Amino acid sequence: MGIVEEQCFGCLLTRVGDCGEVPQSLPGGPGVKIGSAPGNRSQPTICVLKKKPLHMRCLFECSVYSHQELRSAETIRRTLISPAVSGKYFMRNEGTLVFEPGQSNTMLDVNLTPDIGSSSPFPKCFQIVLLGPKGDARIDKAYGTANITLVSDAESQAIWGLADQLHQPLDEDILNRVPHNINMNVATENMDEQLSAVVHLIEKITVEGKNQVFSTKSRTLFYEILCALVNPKLKDTRGFSHFTEVTEDFAFSLLTDVTCSSPSEKSKTILDSCPYLSILALHWYPQQINGHKFEGKEGNYIRIPEKLLDVSDAQIMAGKNSCKLVQFTEYSSQQWFITGNNLPALKNKISDQNTSL
Repeated sequence: MGIVEEQCFGCLLTRVGDCGEVPQSLPGGPGVKIGSAPGNRSQPTICVLKKKPLHMRCLFECSVYSHQELRSAETIRRTLISPAVSGKYFMRNEGTLVFEPGQSNTMLDVNLTPDIGSSSPFPKCFQIVLLGPKGDARIDKAYGTANITLVSDAESQAIWGLADQLHQPLDEDILNRVPHNINMNVATENMDEQLSAVVHLIEKITVEGKNQVFSTKSRTLFYEILCALVNPKLKDTRGFSHFTEVTEDFAFSLLTDVTCSSPSEKSKTILDSCPYLSILALHWYPQQINGHKFEGKEGNYIRIPEKLLDVSDAQIMAGKNSCKLVQFTEYSSQQWFITGNNLPALKNKISDQNTSL
């Protein structure tokens, strides 16, 4: 069993040796503080639980805390995250954290008890909530609750643990590092628990792509993840249709800050190096989209109906004709579309065209 600490009130969990001992290699040696205060976000590593309790320590800036179970199970794609039961997976506790004048950090131990847990499937989750700050203490809205997720093994942990790095402002370094690590994990077969975590991660990244322009490296890394996942040689991703939604969102994210009526650009709005997946995204006027012929591979194409989008001469003359986002994705693999009863597509060709109105 492993543990993934998703967000720890502004601090990120660092490694605790073999679960309980602080390794000499950490700055400060034995007794070093484990975690960092808001604004000092270190890169986390994850601790694999052995057959003894783990004492996790994180830093807070508030005064009252309480452990609590999830109210109900939560679903992330094809994976059910169950509540971790108090007394089986962790020891429920609550108390007050006291700060001396001028002190900004303090410690809190969380005791996990994996040796008495049930045999029900992972992942499981419980929370630590900060309450009722006193004096000048304040609780950050974004980091007032920590979701502590227990996963089944080191392989799952390696993927779920990447979520830690996305619970902070995302700069180019993070948007390169996390996709790179995802890429290393999806090249081989994974369980549903791990694939659901992958969907969760890349969904978060595509949302960020609507707020900031991805670098060429970030776009390429993300595209390579999709290419690996749609590879027909894999068994684990067959029928995992959630990835088609992520691909569509990613295609639209390529158009962030792209000027209206701009031509398509290789490695920016055209991604076609993958043998199983090609993407074209455009920010065009409706009159450019209507009737357009999207060229695919091997002579395949899709022609848009002449009157798909409403546009009037009056709007054009008045300059009120707003641009639309359109993406065209061509699949040369049925990997994500396979179900138990469907027939094979001709030459494995599947095309997806979508316009954001």
